[in-house]
Amino acid sequence: MQAATVVCASGIAFWMRLIRATTQAAIQLGFDAKEAQELAMYTSEGAAHLLIANGNHPRTGNR
Repeated sequence: MQAATVVCASGIAFWMRLIRATTQAAIQLGFDAKEAQELAMYTSEGAAHLLIANGNHPRTGNR
């Protein structure tokens, strides 16, 4: 259980950094800050949803 806690807590921090970086990239491409963050958040959510719904491997997209 301790290892799972470490992985999940670190994972949340990683995803926050990724969303922040993606948001900054979208801002640099001309999106306003709110829209940029929404794009980043919903892209992350969509990717996770695809993996959860389909049971696919994130690298290949296959089971």
